[in-house]
Amino acid sequence: LQAKVDAGGFRPDLFYRLRILEIDIPPLAERPEDILPLLEHFLSDSAKQPVQARAYFNLASVTALQRYRWPGNVRELATVARRAHITLKAEGRVLIEIGHEQERLMLAGPGDRALAAAVAAGSTTGDISRARILLVLEETQGNRAEAARRLGIARATLYRKLSRYGI
Repeated sequence: LQAKVDAGGFRPDLFYRLRILEIDIPPLAERPEDILPLLEHFLSDSAKQPVQARAYFNLASVTALQRYRWPGNVRELATVARRAHITLKAEGRVLIEIGHEQERLMLAGPGDRALAAAVAAGSTTGDISRARILLVLEETQGNRAEAARRLGIARATLYRKLSRYGI
């Protein structure tokens, strides 16, 4: 706002009325030690009871979250926590993708061993997608129609992915 006041785009008298207390807080990317406590706070808020991050995410995912740059700062972390809670309640497990083109993360829950291994290895999104398809196919004993339903994609899309990943 100070720059807008200097440029004449904001009223100086209003700026000084609003400027009662300034708190300079560095971005979340500069405070990796705050990520886990904040994540657990937002998860607990979504669950309406105290929870720990390990109930939602495997160790590799938590480590990846602490290395992530958080361009959306704390609001992005809150959104990730809400998505994790909703996904767990709706699908029975956590599997969410965050980030943008330059930096994508696939986060998996504690029970997804194949996905945990892929996340821990720093695999690409394609590798993780392949691991997820294999896991769902194993759960459905190879039933492709049921696998497509569980993955939330059309059967034709599943067949294309099976072909692309050589499954």
